[in-house]
Amino acid sequence: MTVKRIACLLAAMTLAGCALPEERPGETTQAPREKLLIYGGPGQAIYLGCLTCDETDPESVHNPTGNYGSRLSMTSILNSFSDYGSRVSNYSVCNPLATEPPLVVDQARAAHGRLTVNKYSSQAYQNDDIFRWLETEVCR
Repeated sequence: MTVKRIACLLAAMTLAGCALPEERPGETTQAPREKLLIYGGPGQAIYLGCLTCDETDPESVHNPTGNYGSRLSMTSILNSFSDYGSRVSNYSVCNPLATEPPLVVDQARAAHGRLTVNKYSSQAYQNDDIFRWLETEVCR
């Protein structure tokens, strides 16, 4: 039994009436990820895609053929010529000196931090995998 499965079982025991599906050998179960969205620009008014969505989702920043994951779209953090992916824009994830990089929010619009390569910013969205992705894939 995996550590993840044990944690799920313990969590389920604390929630009365919550049953877990049977795990079959070779099969893994994953809890759905929280949908985190990216907003940028003045007042974070521009929707820039879904950070945690699967790469097949048209809104995902991981979908290279979608508006938000394309290196050609002006609303993509992956476009090094857009306001959100350049190294000089004040609204960019790739400018470590940006004062207004995009904001990561959940579906209730609760802020989770700024999406920025500046991992030392007190406002930065703190996730090592995201920092690594920004450094190696987005802002390369």
